[in-house]
Amino acid sequence: MFSLWLLGRLVGPARFGTLVLKTLVFVVALAVALMMGEIAVRVVFRDITSTADARSYFARQGPEWRMNRFGYREREFAEVKPGGVYRIAVLGDSFTFGQGIPDEERYSNLLQTYLGRDRFEILNFGMPGHDLPQHLDVLERQALAHDADFVLLQLFVNDFELRSTDRPRGLPLLPFPDLDARLYRSSALYSVAVMEWNTVQGMFGLYESYAQYLRRGLEDPHSPGARATSDLLRQFIQKCRDRGVGVGIVFFPNIGFPLDDTYPFRYLHTRVGEICAGEGRPYLDLLPAFARVKPYTKLWVNRFDAHPNAHANRIAAAGIIASFGSAWAKASQAAPPNDEGGRVGSNGMVTEGRQELSPQRTQRPQRKP
Repeated sequence: MFSLWLLGRLVGPARFGTLVLKTLVFVVALAVALMMGEIAVRVVFRDITSTADARSYFARQGPEWRMNRFGYREREFAEVKPGGVYRIAVLGDSFTFGQGIPDEERYSNLLQTYLGRDRFEILNFGMPGHDLPQHLDVLERQALAHDADFVLLQLFVNDFELRSTDRPRGLPLLPFPDLDARLYRSSALYSVAVMEWNTVQGMFGLYESYAQYLRRGLEDPHSPGARATSDLLRQFIQKCRDRGVGVGIVFFPNIGFPLDDTYPFRYLHTRVGEICAGEGRPYLDLLPAFARVKPYTKLWVNRFDAHPNAHANRIAAAGIIASFGSAWAKASQAAPPNDEGGRVGSNGMVTEGRQELSPQRTQRPQRKP
């Protein structure tokens, strides 16, 4: 208040009144412009219900996922494996979870459709943000605990990031972290502005690119990061082997990058292939199949989210059937009957005795950015 009084004394009452009026007009005009901009962005991008960053406004507009009693986006299933059924547990991150697409478009659901329900049961244990240490945990607590006959592990480029390293990030649009986070979460206009701001910073090299960051820590197979993550993958395979459970790996490429000769993560695809070959485990690299889709953005959920869309999931399911289907069919012939097990009803729900397991409440899982 003192500063306003002092300003009025310096410029005079008449000029001070004019200055206050112009300031108020500017503030009101700015507020109206921002409000109209917010409305316009929400209308233009009303079809966007997911983004690569789960913290944004758009990512919060998607549907609530139906989760089972184990906390996964999967139908309820009997803890005791149904008699005569070959149970396949699918582990992975947001690609397996199916970010941005309905249940029926996920590759795990497509596998169930292709294989049928008479002899096969596909269980999806995908969870956004999971990496190799968490895959190992889910393997122990869920897949092996629920008597899986085969474990299909879906890998992605960021599974090989170490938690001890900090992913490079650009400067925030606002220098106030709490306000920046609140606006990013609640405003469509601000979310778009942040995405564009990050793109501009990347174009001018204001921070290390994601590809450079991974290459620095992982390209050398003898680096600490490469050795640590390779050992985790071997541990995963060994745990399955120790339990007499089949295991295979499917690697999804990072479709946020062109899938041509400039694709920067081939060394990771090659390394996983070498590990699987050394361990005698089947491996499917989806990079060649996805690379045939031009332009690569046709594989995206939407323009803000480079997760695999329905078309990409169909490609993945077809590749998995081609790579693993015959072995599964052969193994399923040997699946012993279990009179104490449940059964799969005609509606696809797993039942135990006469009681059908009902789905749990609808909720949104906690997702890592």
